[in-house]
Amino acid sequence: MFTKNWKCVVTLVAVAAGCALANAVMADTLLFSDNFNSTASGDNTNINTGIGSRTAGTYSSATYTIQNNLKVYGTAGAYPGNLWLTTANGAGGSAILGHNFYGADSAGGLDVDLRAKPTSNGGSSEWAGLVIGNNGTTSPGIMSQGLLVLFRGSPSGGSDVFVRENDNTAATALLGQSNAFHDFHIKITGVGDNNPFDGSGSLNVKVYLDGSTTAGLDYTSSTVYATNYMGLNASGYSWPHLVDSLSISQIPEPSSIVLLVTGVLGLLARRRLRA
Repeated sequence: MFTKNWKCVVTLVAVAAGCALANAVMADTLLFSDNFNSTASGDNTNINTGIGSRTAGTYSSATYTIQNNLKVYGTAGAYPGNLWLTTANGAGGSAILGHNFYGADSAGGLDVDLRAKPTSNGGSSEWAGLVIGNNGTTSPGIMSQGLLVLFRGSPSGGSDVFVRENDNTAATALLGQSNAFHDFHIKITGVGDNNPFDGSGSLNVKVYLDGSTTAGLDYTSSTVYATNYMGLNASGYSWPHLVDSLSISQIPEPSSIVLLVTGVLGLLARRRLRA
C-alpha cells in the first residue's frame, strides 16, 4: 500500500514538473521591450537618452537609428512616458532598432505588442505605424515600400488601422475611438515553415485590437523576407501620434512543445507500467 502511494506521489510530482516545464516552453521569450519612461527632464529629440533604464529582454541593449522629428518625453515633458511620432517638413520620421530579429530569433514567429494613441487632429494625412521586415535601419518610407501596420485618425471619427505592403493597402479596420490609446497585438508567423524571416516561404500578419481574441486584420504576404529590422515610423506633418510601450517576443516553436508533451506522456506511461 505504501509503495503504491509513493509511486502515485512520484507520478504527481512528475506531472506537475512536466506541466511547469511545458508552461515555460510555451511562454513567449521577450526579445526587446521599451516603456518609453525617459529619464530626460523634458522633451528630448534623442530617443536613446536614458534607454538603458527603459528596456528589457534578450536584446535590451539595442538602440534606435533616428531620422527626423521624433521625441521621447521625460517627467517634465508634455507627454511624460511616451514616444512622440511625427515628422519635420513632411519627411518620414522613423526610429528603427539596430537589431535584426530574424533567423533563430524569429523561429516559431514573433508577437509584437504596441500601445499607441493615433491622432485625429490632422485627418487622413497623419500616418504612423510599426515597421516590419525592413532590410536595415534606414526608414523604409511610410507609404511607399516594405511591410507596415499603420494607424491614423479617421475622417469618420474613429481610428483607421491598415496593413500595407509595397504601397498596397492589404487590409483595413476601424477602431471605435480615435485620439485615445489602443492596444495592438501583432502576431507574425511563417507560411510554408515556422519562421517568417528566414528567407524561405512568406509570412502572415494578424492584428488583434484592444484585447480581442479575434484578429481584426489578417494578411498573408507573398514576399519572402530574409531580414527583419523593426521600429516605428510616421508621415504626419504636425500632430503627434503617441506610443506608450513596445515589446517584441519570440513565439515558441511547435516542435519544441510537441517533444515536451510527448516526453511527459511517455514518463506517465512508464510509471503506470511499473505500478
